Amino acid sequence: MFSYEAAHRIIICELCQSVILPGLTSQQWHLRNEPHRLLGDALAATIRLFEGYELCTVEQLRLNKPGRDDGCRLIERLQSFDGFCCLHAGCSHCTVSEKYMKEHVWQAHKIKAKDHKVQPLWKGCKLQTYSTAKGRIDYFVVTEESDAGSTGGRTRASCNADF
Repeated sequence: MFSYEAAHRIIICELCQSVILPGLTSQQWHLRNEPHRLLGDALAATIRLFEGYELCTVEQLRLNKPGRDDGCRLIERLQSFDGFCCLHAGCSHCTVSEKYMKEHVWQAHKIKAKDHKVQPLWKGCKLQTYSTAKGRIDYFVVTEESDAGSTGGRTRASCNADF
């Protein structure tokens, strides 16, 4: 039901395909709600299990998320999305909506979306995020190849600065 990804220092809820954020409050909230509905001894035992893991803080995840060109592999059991990433130099904006990408290139870079026909302003890609909670979504680009059983590419841990 839950898997600890040591290379990423995250706990993935396999049922929800999302990261269970660090911190007692976040973990209890996730476990007490649907679809888990853990209470009493089951909740306490699961929280004790989680306490044994070395987890990244939310801030560490945000600051050290993989960059567009890092070549980080898809994190197994974490939901992935088809999306778009901005190609403007130094920009790391990603979204699952082409409409929002068009708005982004205008608002952030003052480039009209129609210029995408002349020179690519964004590209399609595979995205993941550590949290799907409103206000916490922060997509990052991953390659289609997953971490499990592969030998090439880099894992998230090697893509970024050490924690």
